[in-house]
Amino acid sequence: MESLRGDMTIRKRFVVGACLVATASFTACGPLFPSPPPPQVPTAPVDVRATPADAQVTVTWNRGTTGPAFNIYWSTSSGAGLSGTKIAGATNPFVHAGLTNERTYYYVVTAENGSGESAASAQVMATPSAYLPAVPTGVQATAGYHEVTITWNSAPRATSYNIYWAFSSAATGVLGTKIADVTSPFVHTELSPFGFYSYVVTAVNEVGESGPSVEVSAMPLIVLPPTPTGVHASPGNAQVTISWSDVSGAVAYAIYWSTTPGSGIFGTKIWASTNPYVHTGLINGRAYYYVVTAANTDGESPASEQVSATPSAAP
Repeated sequence: MESLRGDMTIRKRFVVGACLVATASFTACGPLFPSPPPPQVPTAPVDVRATPADAQVTVTWNRGTTGPAFNIYWSTSSGAGLSGTKIAGATNPFVHAGLTNERTYYYVVTAENGSGESAASAQVMATPSAYLPAVPTGVQATAGYHEVTITWNSAPRATSYNIYWAFSSAATGVLGTKIADVTSPFVHTELSPFGFYSYVVTAVNEVGESGPSVEVSAMPLIVLPPTPTGVHASPGNAQVTISWSDVSGAVAYAIYWSTTPGSGIFGTKIWASTNPYVHTGLINGRAYYYVVTAANTDGESPASEQVSATPSAAP
């Protein structure tokens, strides 16, 4: 059988009493699976900043800007824009070194992808100076319980330091939240233990502020309460009373129960509002098994040792 539909030809061949053999040939005007449309030209980078130092300027921009590549255009004349000297494939932050102190430099930044280059960002400027403080080095972030300790080396010509932080796996440099006039070590407290905190440090003196240090990150440690001890199960008529020793730092307790020994935390969970806790509605003559955990805002402790009891109607 042979048919023709539009500009596509389909041929089918049947072999009766044996197997079915099908062959097909196609003639079409375009591809059967068209390519996806090209990406849009990226938007211009925002939050561009230029931070001077001794014979150099550090250029940063918002890391949320789209584009696999970035370009910086610089000049010693204001308003040069895209006619300035191009630095292709710039990283964020970018340190423009080998500059002349006390001369002002002007910058714009663009983003670029396979579809083209964005418009220029807003112009920023900076004037390098030998009297500005050096960028802090040796920056480290060490995790503690609900806190992070940031340390760094003393920077030449610095009289104080600023820390910029963000709750993310990659901070936004000096666009992060600022903590001014700090000393090393600095302990950042009351933090959530369920994510990374990222930091950069700058040095400050009467002339101005240095560029940002390298970025460091740490995830605060959690503090789980200790495992409950002294767990006891006392049988009654169709009920079991479970008790335990109070745990320091616990804000709640969980009881896991089962009629199968060894179930542990895979048993049925009960949030216990009191100690002791009375487990009611049980079947007399059946054994019940229990473990207890202590909980705080970070989570639950390991399970206690298993205890068991068998309810009974007998006095």
